[in-house]
Amino acid sequence: MKPGIDKIYEGAIDAESIARAIAFAIKQPENVAINEMIIRPTSHRTFPQENLF
Repeated sequence: MKPGIDKIYEGAIDAESIARAIAFAIKQPENVAINEMIIRPTSHRTFPQENLF
């Protein structure tokens, strides 16, 4: 693995958390439409490309 690639996965959201968010969306009443969801970790950071590889 290239140096720095591990940084991409630091603080990644686990599958159970994603599943809970999806379950929330599909359990809404028929008169509620959730058309988009953006799910990201609360510690979301953007890494400059030159630091990744």
